[in-house]
Amino acid sequence: MDKTKQPGIEFNGIILSEISFKRDAILPVGLNVVINFSSVRNIDGEKGTLIIDTDLKLLKNEKVFVNLLTKHVGLFSLDNNPNLNMDEFLKCHAAALVFPYIRESISDITCKAGMNPVILPPMNIIALLKDKEVSL
Repeated sequence: MDKTKQPGIEFNGIILSEISFKRDAILPVGLNVVINFSSVRNIDGEKGTLIIDTDLKLLKNEKVFVNLLTKHVGLFSLDNNPNLNMDEFLKCHAAALVFPYIRESISDITCKAGMNPVILPPMNIIALLKDKEVSL
């Protein structure tokens, strides 16, 4: 890869392909946020996808009061002058493009659920995908 050039990858879109949300009617004060991420990379010729599953739980004393599951799919393709192979791009860069959509979905859904919105702080999503679980 020539570090003086762009990667040569196009971001073709994002799909929220699955969503599941449950919450108790009454939420106690002082809920802890626990979030797990997992990902799958797929490559088909010049096209690639990064699928990120998110499992957000708000709990207290190990009882889950809110659970939100999402699956976001990032769609990518090589342009005419690729400077980076698709596998390396999906491993090292694609999650940073998909993560703002995950953050927005979580904030929007929790807000519409009649509770204080869960706003994820800036985080190193690539490291999180390796660690799988974060407590906020």
